[in-house]
Amino acid sequence: MVAPVVSVIIPTYNRAHVLPRALDSVANQTYTDYEVIVVDDGSTDGTADLISTFAKLRGRISYIRVERNRGAAAARNRGIDDARGTYIAFLDADDEWAPTKLAMQVALFAAAPPEVGLITTRYILFDQAGQLTSVNPPHPKEGDLSLAMIDFIAGRQEIVGVFSTLMFKRSVIERVGRLDETLRCWEDADFYFRAARYFHFSFIPERLTMKYDSADSISCNWAVEAAGVRVFWEKYRDEVGAFPHFRRYIARHQHGMAVFACLEGNLSEGRRLFRESLAILPSQWHPVVHLALTLSGTRAYARILSLREQLRRTAA
Repeated sequence: MVAPVVSVIIPTYNRAHVLPRALDSVANQTYTDYEVIVVDDGSTDGTADLISTFAKLRGRISYIRVERNRGAAAARNRGIDDARGTYIAFLDADDEWAPTKLAMQVALFAAAPPEVGLITTRYILFDQAGQLTSVNPPHPKEGDLSLAMIDFIAGRQEIVGVFSTLMFKRSVIERVGRLDETLRCWEDADFYFRAARYFHFSFIPERLTMKYDSADSISCNWAVEAAGVRVFWEKYRDEVGAFPHFRRYIARHQHGMAVFACLEGNLSEGRRLFRESLAILPSQWHPVVHLALTLSGTRAYARILSLREQLRRTAA
């Protein structure tokens, strides 16, 4: 069997209600030399039945069922194991592509110098109500991004697209290794950071990807995200921890997760995260104030934060 040029990998977990949108966007691509690998990361919502009845991609689609949910990075790695294409493209199950997305990336690879290993596109972000919220990345960069990636992982500016925008050469995986499965979030930043050491990036300015926020995404789960960011910090603290903006960004992020924890009534975990934020950046005073406020209990803490927000709006 002749291998396809592109392997499209779609990790999914309980996304049967939106997965058809992603699959339709692949089926509608003007470029057709591709295979689709759906990796079901332990879904319980009938995803297997959906795939078996999705006729538009019959003959192109394969379905891999993983019994225990292990996270998006592990699901993508499982798809990479079976991928046969020269190029690999990621698509989240709740996102979609414009019809020319694959065609434009394959054409750009054909024209690009050999050092280019990854190509991303501009994307449109929609909120949970389906309203357009932003067009990203705001400050795209190309070429050798090995130094610029320090700013990228520090959260100062988004310079490349999210995973659903990405197409990359199989040789990137062979050189830098697979996705880090210990990261339940920020695995894209980690992969980009490692890849930038050896490969150049190219960028397509057209809005070829549509990304959708969902209520049960990792970014809405403070516990999972805080744990993932903790792993990310430990992984890179020796390499870039001396950069003040990186340290500040990680500390502020964990501070934010601590606030969410306290508002949900988990004061013990919130206090632990406030202390963690303070340990990363001892010069800040916000965690100290919040630690003191938590002594008043969950309801009083929430009332104080609500009052502060009202005062801010009034002042504005």
